[in-house]
Amino acid sequence: MKELILIRHASAEHPEYPKRDFDRNLDSLGIAEAEKLGRFMLARDSKPEMILCSEANRTMQTAKKLMTVLDLSEAALLLSLKMYNAVISVLIDQIRSPERTEHRLALVAHNPEISQLASYLNIESQNHLPTAGAVCLSFDLNDWSDIKPATGKLLWYFSP
Repeated sequence: MKELILIRHASAEHPEYPKRDFDRNLDSLGIAEAEKLGRFMLARDSKPEMILCSEANRTMQTAKKLMTVLDLSEAALLLSLKMYNAVISVLIDQIRSPERTEHRLALVAHNPEISQLASYLNIESQNHLPTAGAVCLSFDLNDWSDIKPATGKLLWYFSP
């Protein structure tokens, strides 16, 4: 049995700020949202063994805030430039990587792709993830390389 937690980054500086999109930081609301999500995950006993994360500032800041609340070490964070505005197939490749041995894995990424991935893996519901939104899916499999569309069972959904 495997569990996958798909997380959209928390609220960030407005896209019209004079920064590259990649460099946008969490705003004060985003920091509070990420902390709230972390407390929810802690209460649900949904502490991931590994967090795969886009290298954009706002996703890294979301992941690091979650790691603080969940008391995860820096070794539990794996950054990937490939996850920045990645299409579903790239996100699936990150999950299917031969290095993935964790029981519970989390991805912190961007919309619309992270919401599309949630719906792709769990056909029973359409999952639109708001900022700092998350969905946890369980899969009846032993190896992440065997993950397939529409096979995830919804365990929980979080909206801040």
